[in-house]
Amino acid sequence: MDPRPRVNELVTLIDPGDQEYRSRVEDVGDESLVVARPLDLLADHRLEPGTELLVSWAAPNGIAVLPVRLVADGTDGLVAIWTLTPTRDGWIEQRRRYVRVPASGPLQLRLRGADG
Repeated sequence: MDPRPRVNELVTLIDPGDQEYRSRVEDVGDESLVVARPLDLLADHRLEPGTELLVSWAAPNGIAVLPVRLVADGTDGLVAIWTLTPTRDGWIEQRRRYVRVPASGPLQLRLRGADG
C-alpha cells in the first residue's frame, strides 16, 4: 500500500527528533511530494537535504503515514517549499490515541443535575 496525500491537503511533518510541524501539500508527483516549508520551523532548526521525515495526514480509514527524504529546499513564487521523495511504502495507523480493548467488571452510572 502506498497512500499519498492530495494537493492542498493539510499534513504533519515529523522530524527525526519527533518534532511535529504543520504544512500543506503543494504538488504530488510519481516520485515526489512538494509541501510548503512549515511556518513554525524554528530559525535555528534547519533541516538539510537528506533528512528523513514522516508525513502524516487524516485518511478516511485512519491516519496515513508516508516516510520521505527531504531532497530540495526552494521557493515557488512567494511560497517556500520542500521537495520530498518517498523512501518506502506508507501505511495506515489507527485514529485513536489508545487501542480499544475488551474490559469487564461492575459499572455504575449516575445522572448529573438537579433531578438526579
